[in-house]
Amino acid sequence: MLAAQALPGIATSPQPDALILGLITLAIVYFLPKKINKLLPSPLFSLIVGSILAVLFFQQAPILGAIPTSLPHPQLPVILFDQEIITSMLKSALILAMLGTIDSLLTSLVADNITRTHHDSDRELIGQGIGNTIAGLFGGLPGAGATMRTVINVRAGGQTPISGALHAVILLAVVLGAGGFAKYSPHAVLAGILIKVGTDIIDWDHLKRIHTAPKAGVSIMFVVFFVTVLVDLITAVGIGMVMASFLFLKHMSDLQVESITAITEPNEESSLTDEESTILTEANGRILLYHMEGPLSFGPAKGMVRRLAEF
Repeated sequence: MLAAQALPGIATSPQPDALILGLITLAIVYFLPKKINKLLPSPLFSLIVGSILAVLFFQQAPILGAIPTSLPHPQLPVILFDQEIITSMLKSALILAMLGTIDSLLTSLVADNITRTHHDSDRELIGQGIGNTIAGLFGGLPGAGATMRTVINVRAGGQTPISGALHAVILLAVVLGAGGFAKYSPHAVLAGILIKVGTDIIDWDHLKRIHTAPKAGVSIMFVVFFVTVLVDLITAVGIGMVMASFLFLKHMSDLQVESITAITEPNEESSLTDEESTILTEANGRILLYHMEGPLSFGPAKGMVRRLAEF
C-alpha cells in the first residue's frame, strides 16, 4: 500500500527536476528514431542521457545513490530442532516457492507472447530453484522471473539465453566496482523506462475486444491490475489465482449440474445393457435413472439437489 499512500503527496508537491527528467525519458523511449534504436536500444539511450542531464543540470532529482560494491560472504544454514520454528520456516518456504513459481511462469508466458516461442517450464523452475538455493547460502533473498526486465531485454533485441547471461555479468560488474557509475541513475528516468515497458506488456488488441469478453474474467483482470499498481505483483498474482480458482469451481459446478439427465425409457445415450433396458421398459415409468457426467465435487451439491427435484 506504500505506492497508494504516496500518490497524494506526489500529486500536490511534485519535484521539478524529477518531473522534467521523467518527461524527457518518456519522449526518448516513445519517439526515438528507429535507426538509432537499432544501434542503441531506447531504454539504454534514455538511461545514459538522463543520467548525464541529472549530473549537469538536474542535481535535485533523486538518484539511486551508493551501491554496495563487495561480494557477500557465505552464510551456512543453522540447524534448528525447534519444531515451532521449523514449521514456520517450511510454511514460509512453500508460500515463497509457490508465488515465485507463478511469477516465473507468468513472465515466461509474456515472453512467449512477444517472441512467438514456447518456454520449457521444468527447465525454468529447476534453474530458479538452483539459483535461489545458492543465493540463500550467501544471505540473498529468493527471486523469480521479472516481467519488466524480460520485456526490456526482448524489446532491446535479446532473443537468446546469452542476453540473460550478459545481464548477470553486468550486475556482477556493478557489485565489483561499477556501482560508482550506476549510482547516478535518477529514479525518474528509471520510472519513465518502466512506464514504456508497462505499456508494451499490455495486449491492446485484447482490450479492444474487452466488451465481448466474459465479465468474470474482466473483473479478475482489473482487480489484478489495480493490486499490482497499488500494492505489488506477488500479492496481485496470489489474489488473482484465488479468484480464478473460485471462478473455475463455479464453471465446473455449472457443467456438472447441466449434465444431470433423467432416464425413464431406454435410448442410445443411456448406455444400458440389454437386461437393464428390459427391466426399465417393463417398469413402465416407475423406475427413474439419473445420469451424471464429469468429475463430482462438493461445489455443485446444492445445485444438484435442486436439479434432481425438478424431475
